[in-house]
Amino acid sequence: MEIKINAKLEFMLLIVFLSEKKNEGSLDNTVNNYTEKLEQRFGSLRNHPAITGYPRMYDLDFCWQGLVETVLYLDDDFRLKPEAFKDEELKSMYENSLPELNAYLELVRELYDKTEFQQFITEQESVYQELINSIRSTIEEKPLNNILEAYLGVKQPKQRFVLSLLHKAFMGLTHYEDGEVETVFVISRMLLEKAMQYNYFRRNVIACFWHEFSHPVINPYTDTLFDNNHDMNDEQCTWYCKVNESIIEGICLRLMVRENVLNPENVELDITNSMRNGAPKIRECADLLLEKYENNRDKYPNIGAFYPEFLPIFGERPNK
Repeated sequence: MEIKINAKLEFMLLIVFLSEKKNEGSLDNTVNNYTEKLEQRFGSLRNHPAITGYPRMYDLDFCWQGLVETVLYLDDDFRLKPEAFKDEELKSMYENSLPELNAYLELVRELYDKTEFQQFITEQESVYQELINSIRSTIEEKPLNNILEAYLGVKQPKQRFVLSLLHKAFMGLTHYEDGEVETVFVISRMLLEKAMQYNYFRRNVIACFWHEFSHPVINPYTDTLFDNNHDMNDEQCTWYCKVNESIIEGICLRLMVRENVLNPENVELDITNSMRNGAPKIRECADLLLEKYENNRDKYPNIGAFYPEFLPIFGERPNK
């Protein structure tokens, strides 16, 4: 399996890091070897139009997940590939701000070439090769994908692994490339280094693999509960995230227990952490999976057939 650092993604995150929006994105803002290196090498670029102009692009929704998804659709000239316009998650942003986005990306490309950033990332791949090897060996230690497919009863799409040196969260997203659907797993250097520091690296990698590759399976079922899942109010978004995160964390908990990744004495701590991180009904979902799903796979051959059983846990779906 291949785990790569995406130079264009890291460059766009560097622009955010150097901009006025540094503290409003999902970035590693701690002082560490990598962020100090960025400051020393690129800090003098703060007055470049690609950086001073980023707050305007932030206001046009070129931020957070939309930024990551968009950058993955850029060709070598920083132009959007045709597949980008098939992505429903990005449709409204492109409809509202495509001319400005294209003009802005020309500035980004000019700065990218000027800084020889691709060469810099090639250097960093050597620096972080040991971390990449540790991720790969952990993922290959168990047949994680086969275990997840068997539990969900669903075949996974093509998978891609991206190590991000600056993104502070793990992220899984659906991507379209060459007529194929693939799931991209963005892996956070910051979180993995923290996991190494506190000796839960293996558990963290495995849990995040199962979590992120469950999203493309579970989210579409929740999408169908809304007339337009891309036009939800704040209350609906909160409910939507609570449902998805609780179900997925329940699945991960059950898999970690079944596969002896999580020691029984750490189950309660794991539940507490999951509740704190946006999965308030993890316990109820895990209990339901154990009591009803796992023992009745003839009735529930896949998680889609079982999905309606979760909904009473969350109460009535909010309306507009």
